[in-house]
Amino acid sequence: MVIGTSLSAQGTGLAPDPEAGSVPTLTLNQSANVSPDVFQRTQSIGLAMDFVELDGVLGGILFELGGTSSGAYIGFRSDGRFIARAGAGEAYPNPEVGLVELPKEIIHGNGTLFVNISMVNNLEVTVFWNGWQQTDSHQSVIPVTHWAGTGNGAYLSPSSIGKIPQDEYGDVVPSYSWASPLRVYQ
Repeated sequence: MVIGTSLSAQGTGLAPDPEAGSVPTLTLNQSANVSPDVFQRTQSIGLAMDFVELDGVLGGILFELGGTSSGAYIGFRSDGRFIARAGAGEAYPNPEVGLVELPKEIIHGNGTLFVNISMVNNLEVTVFWNGWQQTDSHQSVIPVTHWAGTGNGAYLSPSSIGKIPQDEYGDVVPSYSWASPLRVYQ
């Protein structure tokens, strides 16, 4: 995926726009039963979602797919820290996990969240909020073949089928007043 540019939310300069010039290959509405068959889990993926009044301070799941052997998770831990991870579903640290962890103050309020999971070399996870990359991307230490396993997942809903990666919080959804469908780029 080519990262384009657009004016930042503050209007003070250019911010990368991970969606610029791209068309989603799939959109998903809120669901507690997302099939892994709609994803190419061996290829890089971009996941985008818009929020109004997002508040993850009490934890909650935004997106997950796969489970405890191999899984992807985007959401908040019970202490409000934001997590985006993919690869091995076992507890972190793990050499087969790409993970970004951010303080609760970073991903909140109104905005667009974009998570890129790259399978180019090692599995690499990068997080953008309102067009701005939030930290250095983090990658697995060793190559992996899938960014998520075959267990069903969920978008903005507690997963009703399967398991989520270990250490993650999947029983509730964070507070928000509005959210877009999930836009998938593969």
